[in-house]
Amino acid sequence: MRTKLIFLFTILFLWSCKDESPTPSSSQNVETTSYKVAVIMPQEIWGSIKPVAEQALQNVVKAQEGLAKSVTMNLEWVDESAENLKDEVYRITHDNTYAAIIGPKYSRHARMVAKESLSYRIPVLMPSVTSAEIQRIYAGSNRTAPNIFCMSESDLAQCQAILSIISHQMYSSFVMLLCRQDDADDYVTSFKSYLPFLARELGFRNVLTYPFKDKESMRAQIKSIAGDNVLAKFLSSIFFVPATTQEMLWLDEILTEEGIKQDYVNFPRIYCTDIASNEVLEKQLKHEYEGIALCGSPESGFPAMRKAFTGKEIQNGYAQFYDCFTLLGMALAHKETAGLETVREAIVAVMDACDGHGDKLGWTTESLSAGFRAIRGGQLPNMAGASGSWVFDRETHISQLGTWYGHWRFYDGAYHFVEYLTRSDNANKASMDQLWNMEMGYRLFPSSRDYDFEYEPLQDRYAVVMATSTGWNNYRHQADALDIYRMLRNAGYDDDHIVLITEDDLANDPENPHPGVVHVTPDGENLHLNIKNDYKISQLTPADLENILKGNVTERTPQVVHGSKNTNVLFFWSGHGKYDGMLNWAGGEITAEEIRTAIHGAQDNFRKMLLVMETCYSGSVGENLTGIPGLMVLTAAAPDEKSHADVIEGNIYLSNAFTRVFREEVEKNPDITIYDLYTQLARHTTASHAMMYNYDCYGSVYNNTLGEYFK
Repeated sequence: MRTKLIFLFTILFLWSCKDESPTPSSSQNVETTSYKVAVIMPQEIWGSIKPVAEQALQNVVKAQEGLAKSVTMNLEWVDESAENLKDEVYRITHDNTYAAIIGPKYSRHARMVAKESLSYRIPVLMPSVTSAEIQRIYAGSNRTAPNIFCMSESDLAQCQAILSIISHQMYSSFVMLLCRQDDADDYVTSFKSYLPFLARELGFRNVLTYPFKDKESMRAQIKSIAGDNVLAKFLSSIFFVPATTQEMLWLDEILTEEGIKQDYVNFPRIYCTDIASNEVLEKQLKHEYEGIALCGSPESGFPAMRKAFTGKEIQNGYAQFYDCFTLLGMALAHKETAGLETVREAIVAVMDACDGHGDKLGWTTESLSAGFRAIRGGQLPNMAGASGSWVFDRETHISQLGTWYGHWRFYDGAYHFVEYLTRSDNANKASMDQLWNMEMGYRLFPSSRDYDFEYEPLQDRYAVVMATSTGWNNYRHQADALDIYRMLRNAGYDDDHIVLITEDDLANDPENPHPGVVHVTPDGENLHLNIKNDYKISQLTPADLENILKGNVTERTPQVVHGSKNTNVLFFWSGHGKYDGMLNWAGGEITAEEIRTAIHGAQDNFRKMLLVMETCYSGSVGENLTGIPGLMVLTAAAPDEKSHADVIEGNIYLSNAFTRVFREEVEKNPDITIYDLYTQLARHTTASHAMMYNYDCYGSVYNNTLGEYFK
């Protein structure tokens, strides 16, 4: 087998070095169509990445020799680092002579490119855009008309890969996240959002965040870490997320200037995300690092071939870049053969033919030749590219699944390959459900806790439904509140028994493409019809909330909960949260202690209360509500986690994941037990841990049901 591989790589090397232009055939009877393709890559890597594109194009041309029709691609290179990048992208996307865009390389430019491309539906193949936020946003846009195609999984997979490396190499209880302070960069935001969730899944005790905004603030954080006691440094690892190659150089320079060595006693080991594996850094870095990079499938032979050509073991995202050209070439041929209207339709068709099972054609000339012949004969082949099987998310086609990573160590001025990693044992498995679904553990309640309390008979029900945010960009919070209001009305509540608190500023917002309409799913029912909004959140204070829950009618709070020890109260809260039990309240804040005071003071006004809280870090509020009799708290996230939106229309999120699951499960079965509801929330609320608090003071989670509130 080794002899065959060496022979194959030798033939490929000799062939690739030929000085020949990518012409389809010497035959004069060949009908060749040339398609213009824009390639957006930073100019600093053109020297190493242009040969990859040239090899891919030559392979596509050679694979079509002997066919009556062939396709070629005429590339226009665009500097991703240029100051006028946005103008260039606007020019390309508004020019219908371009068949497609390949790029950009970096996630921080992806949103701009994607937004512009959606205007004129020019398909975009992104070889190394891994941002989970980008993939989440454009998964929604891709559902009906796929247009954005990422050639790798999101940063959830990258997070898991790095954390797995850390956990297997040493005893590390804590992860120190070193990253840019602001959330303007989609790449950095992905790691800040998902790292606490995945660290919890893999058994780390905590994630400590060390944000910086420039080199000097990074220096301050590095010195702070270096000043920790020896045990703290021994039990920790640094998870570094450089937004740019410049930030990687800052770190390296600071370690040199401060005389810091990574030896677990003086300073923890530094593990880096894929931006740190970049050929422009290789001759500049002086210290040792470890990390991962997007690479080709070892089964394909592409990584070994690239090493034979370049002498380098890891080139981040080059296999995915190569596959962009082979995938696009086959799609263009299929578009012609099948008479399809758009290139994006053809791309999806080629993807859908690749199921990852059975015999697959590969990226080499011979395999591609068989693939093109099948396409011209009216059949779509089952392909596997340089990066692995072309298995994409079936619902959105936003992301290739089963991504391969190269685990590297940097020392002696070079990246050294250690091993291959993938979240799936083969590319056949769709390891994410709509990209971001993880196989999560969830808290189980032993049968010994199956007890209940004596309550007064249930005679009445009230609800308090709140959205504490305002403005168009926070659409999902008010939309979710209105949908809970709809569920309550359908369950028999009249408006006198619902206290609805929203800013009510969405239906008539100038940006609303559906004037007068608020919905939680595209084309869903109008939730704004016939609502009775009792209070604008901006006109209430936390003290007013206490009066509402206690039933104290005042001039400011005429609509309250008129309850008793025979009344159940559903309390739904949607909005933004902060660390350490702080929640946003319109333009201000409310603390977990103020919420506790309001609920604790209202005990005589309810029999049971179910508080459903959809905010980031909502678990930090739940932790502060223990010990209150009759209260059950369900939160969208653990104390150190963000919650996440997942229903999108255009560029606006319509609903949050946790609330969507809550809504779906209760509507399917209003008599669902607390236990069954919680396990469904925990399984399907992705990228944060749904939590349950104070169940010890509520009663049996196996016997108590949502029917007491919704049936």
